Amino acid sequence: MTIFYNFIDNKNLSVVWNFLAAALSKDADIASVGKRQKEKTQALMTDEELVSFSQRGDTNAFEKLIVRYQRQVFHLIYQMTNNAEVVEDIGQEVFIAAFKGIKDFHGKSSFFTWLYRIAINHCKNYLAASSRSQNFETRYRKEEPIEDVTEDYEENPQSLLLAKEFVEQLEEALATLPPEQRVVLTLCEFQGLSYEEIADILECPVGTIRSRLSRARTALQDILDHAL
Repeated sequence: MTIFYNFIDNKNLSVVWNFLAAALSKDADIASVGKRQKEKTQALMTDEELVSFSQRGDTNAFEKLIVRYQRQVFHLIYQMTNNAEVVEDIGQEVFIAAFKGIKDFHGKSSFFTWLYRIAINHCKNYLAASSRSQNFETRYRKEEPIEDVTEDYEENPQSLLLAKEFVEQLEEALATLPPEQRVVLTLCEFQGLSYEEIADILECPVGTIRSRLSRARTALQDILDHAL
């Protein structure tokens, strides 16, 4: 563990992630009945239990947390950055930051909320550093890329073209919204979180979330009305 934290201090994220991945997969190569039983047991543990083990240096427990939330975190990053090329890099930074800070996690919020907060902050840092205006992915289909709907339009190429054009216009419209409105729209419409969950993640009142979301929807509709 000391070696791992030395890597962290060097801020070599690529090396750190490779080290973390190796550390997390090392035990998987040990063909042990006891080990397999432990992994099976941990897979059924709650977040709180896995966090507790992780705080005591159990990398296998932290791996379970990564597996449990990696897809959601990566999808959130994709939505907020609208750039598939940076999803893995930012995702690695998020989980490394979570691993580094797990000992300071006191359970005042859920692990899920805490992890999402880290992910959103890393996305904001990326956007600020790269001076990007677009803040998140705007695909209607959250799990499938736009190419996956091609089959539905094979007999009507014009409909497919119009659908793609609309997605592009929607992306441009979303990119013009203020960051705080884009974030709540992402979490609510594309991540499917409740107002209470979003308020917990962004650490603000539910009323503020409702207000931002209402303004975001109205602004987006106005922009699209003019564009279409």
